[in-house]
Parts: sequence; structure tokens; C-alpha cells
Amino acid sequence: MNQERFFENFMLGVTSGHIPVDDRTLNLAAIHKLASSATRSLNVISRSLDHLIFDRLDIIEELSKLVRRSRSTNIKVLVYDNTHIVKNGHRLLALANRIPSKIAIRQLSDDFKDYNQSM
Repeated sequence: MNQERFFENFMLGVTSGHIPVDDRTLNLAAIHKLASSATRSLNVISRSLDHLIFDRLDIIEELSKLVRRSRSTNIKVLVYDNTHIVKNGHRLLALANRIPSKIAIRQLSDDFKDYNQSM
């Protein structure tokens, strides 16, 4: 099955399977589908929260809808390098500052200095 088609038919909690996402287009499609399908929580781990993926208005709108859906929803983000986020601004950081009880962004320790993936 073609990867783009998988995301069209993907149902969070129902569809099973493993899809390696190795380019920005597929990563964006996966993040968008997960953000729009999540009902309780979303956990993200990333080296530096790629601006081309996580700093998009459409993604932030989906994340905002998620955390406003109910009192028990939340988003947890682990990032190794937060320098670029803090220095240049980031829509997800701004959203976390507006709703700190629902969105936590934490920095990973130096044990993860070689980690270069997003999940």
C-alpha cells in the first residue's frame, strides 16, 4: 500500500501497521493525521521541533482543537535542542504559553545528544 494512501485511510486506534516516515511530506501528513485524530493526548519527541512541520498554522490549529476538546486532553513534547525554538519563536511554544496546563514542552538530557528522529 502506498504511504500517502495509508494516511488517507488511517484511523487512530483502529488501523495497525508500521510505516517508516522518512521525508518531510510524509512526516507532515502523519503529524496532521495524528493531530486531527487524537482524542486524549499526543506525545511528540523530536530533536528540534522542525519549523517546517510543527510551526505550521494548520498543525497548531489541530493541536489547539485537541487540547480544548476536554479537560483531560494534553500534549507532551520532548525536544533535545530548544535553542532555535526559544531564539526564533515557534507557534507550538506560543500555544504552550497560552495553555500551560495542557501542553508541556521539556528538554531531553545530553544522554540523547545523538538522537535525530521524531516520533
